[in-house]
Amino acid sequence: MKHLRILVVLLAVCLAFLVGCKKTDTTTGPTNVTSASGSYAGTFTNGTEAGVMNINIANSASLSKSGRHANLETVYSVSGTLIINGDSATISGTFDSADDSLMITATLTSGTYTFVGTYNPTDNVLTGVYTSPHGSGQFTSERSSSHKVWIYIGTFQDSVPRGTFVMAVKDSSAIRGIIYNPNNAQQHIQFTGTASGNNITLDVNTILGSVQVATGTFVSGYASASGTYSIPSTSITGTWNCTRQ
Repeated sequence: MKHLRILVVLLAVCLAFLVGCKKTDTTTGPTNVTSASGSYAGTFTNGTEAGVMNINIANSASLSKSGRHANLETVYSVSGTLIINGDSATISGTFDSADDSLMITATLTSGTYTFVGTYNPTDNVLTGVYTSPHGSGQFTSERSSSHKVWIYIGTFQDSVPRGTFVMAVKDSSAIRGIIYNPNNAQQHIQFTGTASGNNITLDVNTILGSVQVATGTFVSGYASASGTYSIPSTSITGTWNCTRQ
């Protein structure tokens, strides 16, 4: 019996030691900060719809210790607002700095919108694809922290309506956007451009490089813009116009 009591005491001491080790092995450490943290203003389209998105990536993710190994937490929370045709919804999701990937969702009255994309640290932009109850499309978002970003939605046409486009104008100078042309095999086309004063120049990014295809002007204090375009190697010319959102 004496030996049994000693054994019970030893087991209790070992159990207490193990529990104590478990409690002290997991601790919260300092925070990790990604260059992607901040606010973004963007836009999206799939030809049948176009909208505005405001995204915020949290400033930090936690660093934790598990057992004997320290693992860096790379997942940051993402919040924001999605607006389309007067309907708005809260954005929620995550950004992973391990591969600069973004995944967010927002549920409007028409259904759920899911966006999957990446962060480009060189240009400070978020770009990618999305799905909605009305089809799939593309999105682009410019860093708006310490910057002024305007979002425009418009159409382009020649002898017949051609399609829609969206663009973000940062600091009244740098332009980035998406063209949707249902008559083109490559329906979604990325474009960039510049603005100098009220003058606009837009370049489409093709497999052959960047090709200037459109020029125009801002009017009414940047409330809208319009201009003309031509498609290289063809005789097609037309007009375009857009309105700031």
